[in-house]
Amino acid sequence: MSRYCGHLAVAVLMGLLLVLQGCAAMHFRDYGRFSPDSKAAQAFESYQVDPEMNYYVSGSDTHPSALLGLDKRYVLEPSLWKAVDMTPSRMKELVGAMKARASMIGQGLFGFSLLDLEGKPVGIWYSIMTATTALRMKEDNGVIIYTPDLDTYDKYESKSDGGGGADR
Repeated sequence: MSRYCGHLAVAVLMGLLLVLQGCAAMHFRDYGRFSPDSKAAQAFESYQVDPEMNYYVSGSDTHPSALLGLDKRYVLEPSLWKAVDMTPSRMKELVGAMKARASMIGQGLFGFSLLDLEGKPVGIWYSIMTATTALRMKEDNGVIIYTPDLDTYDKYESKSDGGGGADR
């Protein structure tokens, strides 16, 4: 009898795990991913503007929390990001300001490829490591890319300046 109960418990547990796995897969089925990419970082750091991409900023216009280059075949949810008419000189200005701000809080900047559900490139991203968020693929090449927290830099400043968190 105890052997039967043990087998039954294992079978029930396995069934429960399969159900939970299926629920999790359904919940995240529309989400793409961020993949660390040194080529994306180099594109931003060498101020290469890709004519096949639209560019956006999140956060401050002077020192953005993140830069986004999105393949023109995709349509970005418009309310979350600010479009930028990107030129090499504008990118140099933005990247330089981001580097200065990141160095003030002891952080580095990183590049990422944004990949759809099948691992195909959607765009590129540039930010401190903890500013990455999530991207959700929609119908008709629509994409929602969530912006980093508004306090992306500030939360580090309060740790490094003794709790003052002064805006720089």
